[in-house]
Amino acid sequence: VDRTLQLSREGTLDLSLESPSAILREVRDEIEPLCTNRQVRVALRTEPKLPTVYADRTLLRSALVAIAENAVDASAKGDTVRMQARALHGMRVVEFRFEDSGSGIPEGAADRIFEPFFTTKSGGTGLGLAIARGVVAGHEGRIYFAPRAGGGTVATVEIPFYQANRALPVRSRRVPPSAEPPA
Repeated sequence: VDRTLQLSREGTLDLSLESPSAILREVRDEIEPLCTNRQVRVALRTEPKLPTVYADRTLLRSALVAIAENAVDASAKGDTVRMQARALHGMRVVEFRFEDSGSGIPEGAADRIFEPFFTTKSGGTGLGLAIARGVVAGHEGRIYFAPRAGGGTVATVEIPFYQANRALPVRSRRVPPSAEPPA
């Protein structure tokens, strides 16, 4: 929360080359107590030797946790949430994918899910996906949701990857306040 608030005040990311697999394992570990409480399983799959992403590890992990928590919240007892990281080499991005078998995004809510304070969950703040979208946009990535075949939702985050031998850009960069993900 502190890093997210700092981003909103200063508009900068603390960027470094990061392992998508390691970040996704941290996401799994962070949501594990929620999964245990809700009796939902998590299936984690990552490709071996994924390209690195240039990321603010703390903020990206927080954004992915918000998405994973939504998937767990949408799931029924005994369901499995699937989390995956894979490289889309043609697009030069790492794709983080979250699948649940819940009831899906309610009719009429799809256009509003990124609005601050909009929520369909009782007790929700409506900030998780709004913040996640800003963090992903700050990483020059994109985030989107789609219905899952057979019911539920697929949430996808795409973050550009960089080859290990590529020179690192400036360690911290300014993020425009109205940063929108690329089309």
